[in-house]
Amino acid sequence: FAKKYPNLVKWKILGETATNKFPIYAININNFSSTTNKPRILIIGQHHSEEPIGVEISFFIIQELCERYSLDKEIENLVNSFSWWIIPTINPEGMYYFQNGYFNHKRKNNSDTNKNGIFDLKYDGVDLNRNYNFNWNNDFNISPDSRYFPGYYPESEKEIKIISKFMKRKNF
Repeated sequence: FAKKYPNLVKWKILGETATNKFPIYAININNFSSTTNKPRILIIGQHHSEEPIGVEISFFIIQELCERYSLDKEIENLVNSFSWWIIPTINPEGMYYFQNGYFNHKRKNNSDTNKNGIFDLKYDGVDLNRNYNFNWNNDFNISPDSRYFPGYYPESEKEIKIISKFMKRKNF
């Protein structure tokens, strides 16, 4: 998209995952010829690797905003009025395992949560959506082998630290 629509699309790597060092991408859709400080919109397509449709929806939104920009006044107005930031996935580690058929119920990232030095696909990991500092661990006593393990403390996971820092910096 950035090559095809250089006046509307820029992308950056926000950081990389802790375990496999996969990049976390952010795509910015904006009318960059306008220098005004626009309100920002953030869309995160996927936290849980078993929910790949969110990644597809993210790319569909990017496609629609770009392809219809010069054809649809409503889309043009949305792009001209807002700075859109779209992060297709913050869990590329889990997405890799899920998409390659290793474990179809993979939800979490690849943290070695039992600290035995071996990544156990079915048990290790943190549910990234539950790792934010906001309302952290409302479901008390979830064990590390649970699909819903929120981590040992809020923002314990590098992926969430990256997203939280980005959200604060951009003031969504």
